[in-house]
Amino acid sequence: MGPVVLGVALALFTAFHFHPAFEWAHGWQFWADSFDVMVDQQQPLMGPMGPTVAIFATFSAGVVFSPFAAPLIRKSLLMRWFIAFFSGLACLGLFLVLLAMGLSRVHSGGVYLLLSAACNFIGILLTRYDGRHQEALRKLSGN
Repeated sequence: MGPVVLGVALALFTAFHFHPAFEWAHGWQFWADSFDVMVDQQQPLMGPMGPTVAIFATFSAGVVFSPFAAPLIRKSLLMRWFIAFFSGLACLGLFLVLLAMGLSRVHSGGVYLLLSAACNFIGILLTRYDGRHQEALRKLSGN
């Protein structure tokens, strides 16, 4: 079930790029505007925009590569919780940013973006663990 939800997260993230999101006509324009601000050294927003773009790029990479990382998530407990932790942080942070912006400024693309983050987090948690510690975990839980 987990890889299916991760695939849904990827589809929702793709939908974000083709629907109205925030101030842009389409979500993909976020990348173009961010690149313009980062390249123009005279922009006063360049300082705070750098970490924002880096965080969004990391989140984007996580959503795009998580369906393909399902075998790693299944086999490594450390990798599973590492990816889940940062995915949960991204989901929480995105929710708080959208909440701070106000619901009237959030369009369908913003909703798709939030849902992709939530589906990514849930998909990672739903991906079954098949690693070497499974028997020890079963004994600890009493099953």
